[in-house]
Amino acid sequence: AKHGKTMDRKNWKLVVNVHVAEDDEEAMRQVKRAERHETVTYFEETLGRPPGRSDDPLTEGVKMGTTLVGSVETVVKGIEKLWELSNGGFGGLLFRAHNWANRQETLHSYELFARYVMPRFQGTADGPRNSNEWARGNRKTIFSPNVEAIRRAYTDAGREIPADFLQRASGSRDIEGTTTTP
Repeated sequence: AKHGKTMDRKNWKLVVNVHVAEDDEEAMRQVKRAERHETVTYFEETLGRPPGRSDDPLTEGVKMGTTLVGSVETVVKGIEKLWELSNGGFGGLLFRAHNWANRQETLHSYELFARYVMPRFQGTADGPRNSNEWARGNRKTIFSPNVEAIRRAYTDAGREIPADFLQRASGSRDIEGTTTTP
């Protein structure tokens, strides 16, 4: 702005290390050894970078939010934090190809990111998420009357309610006097 030019934030791309696994511990286990090897052999020995401030740059990077390694939820929270810290957002997130995990684990990480992380930021998960929230919030009015009507039909006919009916019926746990635990 000082020189008559302003940056369009949608053209701003952040480059980060990302690895997603089923949970945080598994993600760290998958990348820890190779990350350390890369730090020593490439950054320190090849590029001549002095050893870092930390004996464990991976854990430090995860804590600082500059390295996103963990479960889907952990990575989502990390991206949200980067968005917040950017004071206005950014146009894209680029992965640094780090080869910290084996091929199968890396491909699975990409799949988890594509299926569960990206939709949170692209808006493609909004419809299903909103529908789920609505159904959860309204399940007593949606399902409970049906369960109660079926239960009443059995009792009005003088028949015993099948033992497994309430375990299988959607909404039955919201009806007073019923239990759905086996």
